[in-house]
Amino acid sequence: MKNIKILMFVLVVTLPLFLFSSCKKNFPDGGGYQEPAFLKIVGGTTQPKNSTRDYYTYYLQNGNYEWTVPADATITAGQGTSKMTVKFGVQSGKITVKAKGMESSIDVTVQ
Repeated sequence: MKNIKILMFVLVVTLPLFLFSSCKKNFPDGGGYQEPAFLKIVGGTTQPKNSTRDYYTYYLQNGNYEWTVPADATITAGQGTSKMTVKFGVQSGKITVKAKGMESSIDVTVQ
């Protein structure tokens, strides 16, 4: 029984210390948010006709995101943010996002 109490003490006390100290390694100077050096769009490259899908990119503080979508698609939510929702029509095309001098595009095929 004594060994179980010691093991529980070790886990309860040292595990959080290990987890928090290992996080500090990502920010050796005490840390802070580091913005990415490029953008990447996530959300899929094949989409059914007349469907809706969310697309994401990296978060940038004060990013002022500008999304563009294929000609007959509509941005239904999220213009200006790092996540937006698209209502597709029937045309394939590019989805592009611009923010803080960076740009990323993906080709989306509507089937």
